[in-house]
Amino acid sequence: MEIKTFKKLDTKVYEETLENGLRIFIAPLKRNGISVSYTTLFGGKDISFIPEGSEEIYDCPPGVAHFLEHKMFDRKGENVFNFFNKSGTYNNAFTYKEKTKYIFQGPTNFEENLNFLLDYVATPTFTKTKVEKEKPIILEEARSNFDNPINMAFDTAMKNCFHENPYMFPIIGTFPSIEAISKEDIEMCYKTFYNPANMILVITGNVDPVDTLEIVKNNFSKRNYSSNKRGLKLKYDEPDSVAREYEEANMPITNEVFYLAYKINKKKLNMDLYKINHYLKCLFILKLGSLSLFNDEGLRSGELLGQLGSEIIDIDDHIIFGIYGEVKNATETLRKIQNELGDLSIEESDLELLKKSTLSNLILMNEQVTGTNNKIEEDVCKYGKVVYDVYDIIKGLSIKEYSELIKNMDLSNYTIAIAKNKKTS
Repeated sequence: MEIKTFKKLDTKVYEETLENGLRIFIAPLKRNGISVSYTTLFGGKDISFIPEGSEEIYDCPPGVAHFLEHKMFDRKGENVFNFFNKSGTYNNAFTYKEKTKYIFQGPTNFEENLNFLLDYVATPTFTKTKVEKEKPIILEEARSNFDNPINMAFDTAMKNCFHENPYMFPIIGTFPSIEAISKEDIEMCYKTFYNPANMILVITGNVDPVDTLEIVKNNFSKRNYSSNKRGLKLKYDEPDSVAREYEEANMPITNEVFYLAYKINKKKLNMDLYKINHYLKCLFILKLGSLSLFNDEGLRSGELLGQLGSEIIDIDDHIIFGIYGEVKNATETLRKIQNELGDLSIEESDLELLKKSTLSNLILMNEQVTGTNNKIEEDVCKYGKVVYDVYDIIKGLSIKEYSELIKNMDLSNYTIAIAKNKKTS
């Protein structure tokens, strides 16, 4: 195993790649708890791909990754949730646009829990009957998802951001696409992407790295994988423009919810993606977030019904800088937001203050079993590696570098989605 260390934080991470291609990251922490995440780099956007050994593109209906996650729990033998509940262990799974993650967290029964996780992800059972039986359950979940105003605003904004990229589709799919998912789709996606070479295993907490690696190796010795190659994901020729600039969704709600998505060509920014993410977070916090006059005045006046949220989404050649919130009047709030972002400059003293706060949060996160696990897993999924010099990167953020970034940043391509009750507007 290769031993690496988070600089200035003294947390060691043991890295290993098995012969089957599985990447393993173990961070022993002297804490009362263990967190495990087992992630496949297959998510809601991965609906067209070339399977290993084929030259033909395989197209799946949107929602197949989420559907597959559901079916992973429908297995022969002991129920997954019942198994973990016996030892008081929390377990769950989450499908994102770019990945699907299976987790458990708890202080006891580690070896048995780890073996069970690896076993149930490796031995699913798919039948046509079970796939058809699952559809009403997922359709009902989709109805609940579409009834949520912020989900509706986000899904609408993503649909209108893209011309070609399947990031435009909801993770859960659409009603017609859910109905169209077949057993063959499930099997093809599982075979292609639930391959150890396309997966990462992160273990943090009160564990011995040598013993833990041995548990994993012994588990995988029970199974033979024909290849450690991955299926080929497609690249999309996505323009800088958005597909549609504005859309409203009529919903039976009292207030209004908006999602503003700026589509930014990241190649033109000429900066490391990790730094871009931190600078955009600083921009949001200082202009519209918790440290801004905009936030204070909006909450005081009642225009904002809570702090605004933001997210930075990396999608191939573009970054989506998303801003969202629940407000009294979305049109008026959006006018003020865009006016505020007409000047992207920030004060150096504010940046320095925010850096200190970010470093404090980083140190606190590093003390947490789950926080460390999330940091490692998210880094590998986003950047292909763990960013061990994060402390130095944050400390090195400068107003000069920020100024260069905003000089190259084009905010002219954006889409707005608003969920509102048109009967009361």
